[in-house]
Amino acid sequence: MNVCIRNTFVSLWLLFGAVSLSAQGASFYFPFINNAVPGSNKLMPLKVLNFDSVVALQMVVRWDPKVLKYLTIDNFGLDGLTLGDFNTARALDSGYVRLQWEGANSLPPGHSEADSTTIFRMRFNVIGADSTCSPVEITELLTFLP
Repeated sequence: MNVCIRNTFVSLWLLFGAVSLSAQGASFYFPFINNAVPGSNKLMPLKVLNFDSVVALQMVVRWDPKVLKYLTIDNFGLDGLTLGDFNTARALDSGYVRLQWEGANSLPPGHSEADSTTIFRMRFNVIGADSTCSPVEITELLTFLP
């Protein structure tokens, strides 16, 4: 009897003020976790692909709070990224966390990371029943579309 956590891929395109930057092909992903036992804690490292010359990023991470209980965010892998860049005030009950980060060098050339670098890690406690499942999605929306 398993609880599964699905991953999601997302690409961001960034613009900085009036200066137009070429479209960013950065992708972000969480690993696929299956066989998560209710009551266990799971670490979800957010990894990057094509993270090249990024000057800022903004995203929302969503999950089902009836299946996963947010515990913490740690293991920051970007220069200047801290817990203060996340809006975690309602993460426990709401099922989402917002991230807004601007690199120390917010003008081109920006910040680059090697593929598969972890930029942060989320820790969840599995509280759902054995037969439940929750996506951990990267989006820009605070609510899921019907």
